Amino acid sequence: MRKIILSLIALTASLGLRAQSPATIDLPARSAERGTSAMKAFEQRQSLRNYTQSDLSMQDLGDLLWAANGFNRPDKRTAATAMNAQEIDLYVCLADGSYLYNAREHRLELVAAGDLRPYMGRGNEGVKPAACLIVVADMSRSPLLGREPEAAHRMAAYDAGIVSANIYLFCAANGLGTVCRAGMDKQTLADGLKLGPDHVIHLNHPVGYAD
Repeated sequence: MRKIILSLIALTASLGLRAQSPATIDLPARSAERGTSAMKAFEQRQSLRNYTQSDLSMQDLGDLLWAANGFNRPDKRTAATAMNAQEIDLYVCLADGSYLYNAREHRLELVAAGDLRPYMGRGNEGVKPAACLIVVADMSRSPLLGREPEAAHRMAAYDAGIVSANIYLFCAANGLGTVCRAGMDKQTLADGLKLGPDHVIHLNHPVGYAD
């Protein structure tokens, strides 16, 4: 009986550990040989709201994040930003937790356990993606903020749009579906993601395999 009890305790502990969201997720090295041509991607670009229930593979998720706003040169990104501010961050919300994409290290870093995806679909509650990307500007990085705050915020909005376009084109070229949305519960998301006063949520992109 004692052995059975100890086995049950060990099994419970093991399941509990598996249920916890990992603090970091190292993403696979990007695959340089994938996707269709640029012209085909433009032809296939569209907004999709119906996805399968399959989770994204780590390869697909990692490649998507790199294409959206990764480093393609030692100090420059795949997405242009005004004055090279690089103020745009991507957060990834999955079923078990929400993560910040550390582009420099190409990994995900846990910021909150639990599922924040339901707060991203104001008016689109029927959209049920495997993952949801949130495009956030950290205005503390903007060199314009101190002297021209209105221009700084305007430029950050433009920069968020460039990242959004990268997401669309990667998805179109690689059999994924997405749609750009601005309607969401920004306050709940800001609280859940532990964002500070300098952070501005601009857009979110549900992402999944096209149904």
